[in-house]
Amino acid sequence: MLSIVENIAKELGGIGEYIGAHARGGDLYFKDWVEKHFIELVTDINEKFPQVSSYLTSLKGKCPYSFPKSENNIIKVLYVSSDLDKKNQHMKIFLDKFPCLKMLSDFTDHLEPYKAIINPVDNKVMYHYLLPLTDLMVAAHGKQVFTIHGSTFDNYIKRYNEILFGRF
Repeated sequence: MLSIVENIAKELGGIGEYIGAHARGGDLYFKDWVEKHFIELVTDINEKFPQVSSYLTSLKGKCPYSFPKSENNIIKVLYVSSDLDKKNQHMKIFLDKFPCLKMLSDFTDHLEPYKAIINPVDNKVMYHYLLPLTDLMVAAHGKQVFTIHGSTFDNYIKRYNEILFGRF
């Protein structure tokens, strides 16, 4: 899992070379407040890293598979971990501001090894069980993480990010 996460982070420019966000909106309380929460996340990211939106918009819909390392320590890439996919109407809130953001679904080729991991107790393929944790870990490898307060991943992703970057 660690090598898969690291390889995806490399495609995003490298560890600490992108912004990570966790945008939960598919269930429970989060489904009821998805629009409000996503607007707040987008606003917060854009206020702290305005260059991300201008860079991703400048690509004019020709989103690259991978990104180069940032120049002059200016972060230009956004990775969003979410229980919603890019086709969900609420993700438009992100995509309008950050049209070339990346999500785990953009890196399915890196996830192939998970299909060979079988739980010996019940013989289930572990692929779908490993995706949420991988998603969280990729987002946490960003220079800074943005989350929706109260989400299950909120504290995990922040603590993991702090540990990765020695800010604990």
